[in-house]
Amino acid sequence: MDENQHLNPRELLKRQLLETRGHFCELKQGWPHSCSGGLEMHEAFYTRNHARTAPMRRYIVDERNCVLLCSWAHAQLGRNKQARSWLIERQMERYGRSAMAEYLALAPMRLPFSLDELLV
Repeated sequence: MDENQHLNPRELLKRQLLETRGHFCELKQGWPHSCSGGLEMHEAFYTRNHARTAPMRRYIVDERNCVLLCSWAHAQLGRNKQARSWLIERQMERYGRSAMAEYLALAPMRLPFSLDELLV
């Protein structure tokens, strides 16, 4: 039996991100700090607060929307506009500007974001 079949989509994505991106805080390079706590998966652009319906909640569990942050960065910088902008720039490097713009534009949210809104 596959051990992953009992995990929810967020847990599965977090495992995938840990395997592909490594076990480090993705904000450490832009905001040097001493990481504390474990790594948490953080919805950087569309958050769980934006996701009011089941389709929205499924949509935000996507590698283009999620990053790995240590507990300190998650708590201290998770809602910081400059940190979010820095993260979206890293995601654009990773996936391409057009892929990130498309992800944001196709969101089933009431008010989808644009890249220009998120880049400070």
